Amino acid sequence: MLFCVPGNCRCRPRWPTVLTVAKEHLAWLHEYKGERGIRQARKHLTWYAKGFAGAATLRGELCRVETLPQGLDLLDRAIAQSASLSVLKSEETGEALP
Repeated sequence: MLFCVPGNCRCRPRWPTVLTVAKEHLAWLHEYKGERGIRQARKHLTWYAKGFAGAATLRGELCRVETLPQGLDLLDRAIAQSASLSVLKSEETGEALP
């Protein structure tokens, strides 16, 4: 799938990249708003977790994040899982996957 802006078409980023951005978003909200930022981040984090294997489970867990370390650990595990799934599927099909 391509995301296009006039004069600039790009492929969808891979899921580990999307989830890495989610980690940055969480850290920035925590830095800016403290623990209140963690509660506010729950809604935003679920937007990142769509369209890949295990996304529904991840969304459910992200809705219950209470601390920055808990959220970062959860996203790190999801990144590792999505990266390993991409490698497995890529080896099966011989294609690069998002």
